[in-house]
Amino acid sequence: LGHYFYDLKECLAEEENSTKALITDISHQLKTPLASVKMSHELSLSKELSEEERVSFMETETQEILKMEVLLDELVKLSRLENSMIQIKCEKCSIKKTISEAVSQIYIKANVKNIEICVDIEHDMEIIHDHKWTVEALVNILDNAAKHGGEGKRVEASMSYENNAVVVRIRDFGPGIPEDEIPLVKKKFYKGSSKARGTGIGLAVCDEIVELHGGTLTLENAHGGG
Repeated sequence: LGHYFYDLKECLAEEENSTKALITDISHQLKTPLASVKMSHELSLSKELSEEERVSFMETETQEILKMEVLLDELVKLSRLENSMIQIKCEKCSIKKTISEAVSQIYIKANVKNIEICVDIEHDMEIIHDHKWTVEALVNILDNAAKHGGEGKRVEASMSYENNAVVVRIRDFGPGIPEDEIPLVKKKFYKGSSKARGTGIGLAVCDEIVELHGGTLTLENAHGGG
């Protein structure tokens, strides 16, 4: 029992240090795009610039603002996890509506990367769930699928009713996940061997939301990739 509590204490201390390190890292990362936006904005006000140069500076501002939005979104996710802000309030509502709203939120971002989102929901049904938080979880998973699925490919979302449970499947057609990493992917701060940017928070938030609904979030490699 003593060893158990010692290991638990070590684990909590490590997680606390990881949280502090992540907040520090994001804070530093925010400084760069903020400085770039400030400089681009100041330069774009110059009367000596041509219209083409002004447009170029404005495009730079837009790109840097998008970077800041991503970083701030990660901070929000972390805050929700750390402060137990995910409070599930279930009511009976359409699962098709929930999935459709999640897809609509990610559609533009996927379209920019030329990624097609295919949705297959044959029969709608009203089930007990928190619409807002379920949309949040699905958006995170769809975003993850679009991010790792490869440009110009597709993401599939489907829903079925199996063994008295509603099963929502989201599939990408990317390289998949190394088998030894699958049990670790949902853990907070875990990024894996992927070169994609991220803080390792998104899937941890999804897992929390799904578990609070009494559900299970599983990941597996599909036949044929993804």
